[in-house]
Amino acid sequence: MKACFMQALVLTIYILGVQNLVTADITSEVLKNIYFKLKEYTEKIKMLERRKIEIQELGSYETQNDEKQFRDEIIRLERLYGAKWILDLFKSISPNDRHLLQTYSENYKRASEIKRSSDVDDYYFSFVEKAVETKWNARLNFDLATDKYLSMLASTKKSSLTANNRKSLSERKMSLQQLEKEYKQSKSRIRTLYSDVIRSAVTYRIVYESVEKNLWKSNPKLRDMKKEVDEMREIYEDYNWDLTETEKKARNTSDSYKRVTLERQAEYFKNEINIYTKKLENSQKNFNGFLENLLSASPELKAENKKNRDALSKYFNELNDQNKILSNMEIKRIDVLELLSSKERIRMYESILQEELNSI
Repeated sequence: MKACFMQALVLTIYILGVQNLVTADITSEVLKNIYFKLKEYTEKIKMLERRKIEIQELGSYETQNDEKQFRDEIIRLERLYGAKWILDLFKSISPNDRHLLQTYSENYKRASEIKRSSDVDDYYFSFVEKAVETKWNARLNFDLATDKYLSMLASTKKSSLTANNRKSLSERKMSLQQLEKEYKQSKSRIRTLYSDVIRSAVTYRIVYESVEKNLWKSNPKLRDMKKEVDEMREIYEDYNWDLTETEKKARNTSDSYKRVTLERQAEYFKNEINIYTKKLENSQKNFNGFLENLLSASPELKAENKKNRDALSKYFNELNDQNKILSNMEIKRIDVLELLSSKERIRMYESILQEELNSI
């Protein structure tokens, strides 16, 4: 009897040990997924910032779009995809709260009904919109991974993923609030540096255009090289037109002798096109290289180029620092979320969305 009891006890201990090992392995994989999704989210933030710089720089220079118009469109997109994010997240966290579900659904519907300004270039802003959407999708993936982890903690009675696991909710909130403060300060610095980048980029384009214009006036070799490129392109295009017309005639003629003659002419045009394709490529390459050397020798352009590169470097260095703060902040937020109810978690996510919109 005693031997049977000992065997049962050993078997129970073994089963519990295996279960703990399996749970630990699963928890470890979930944690890895959280960190991976968080890294993806910060990368999408950086991608969006690059796209915003490209489009606003282009718009400020070529179409004279003002900063307010650009900002208003960014806010519209952030509100739209932010509303979609919190709706999708809510469906996962508190799907049974019909009142809030209706509220978030209506918010998303209203945001969807706000149309893009007619003064905004649809083509260029489609790239910005895609980047905003991708950023919020990455945020959703991170939050869903976090929710899965928190559900696992609740079911396994495990402690949280950082040293905060023995701290009270108020202590955890204090740690989070300190990082939120740092993040907000970094956002403020980012806005200033962003303006510097746009201003320096537009100035560089203006100087570039001015220097290039003066080169056309003062450098006869540049004009001769451009003339050569244009003449070759014209010959190349003429041969292409001749080939198209000759092949059309060859297809339509019923005279076999005439067809053979036309087909020979077509082969001649094809051969000439191949020759001029290479000539045109070499001529264009030489012209581009010559022009680039002249432009790079301009002291004024060099100075503006350096200012622009320095502004970009400062901006992206600050953005990298900001993303590090963001990563630490989101990890601390998980510790807080662990001790909150589902409704309290949603309120915290609402504050994230509002802060994101306020910081634009």
